[in-house]
Amino acid sequence: METKAIATKFVSHEVPELETLKTAKAYQLREKLNKGEKLSRADKNWIAREVNYNGFFRTAIPLMGYRFGLRIF
Repeated sequence: METKAIATKFVSHEVPELETLKTAKAYQLREKLNKGEKLSRADKNWIAREVNYNGFFRTAIPLMGYRFGLRIF
């Protein structure tokens, strides 16, 4: 199975290291998906809500200058 990056930087200015976001839900869910684990209905609902209500991306969640691609299909 091909492992995806946890997140990609999408801003030109300086942002904190990605490691500082390990406690963020988007980071934890991306790690879970990378490991091949299944997501709960609550996790899927959270992803849908966050993706639908952000103005930057249609298939990702922006967080502190990083783009967390959480497409699960």
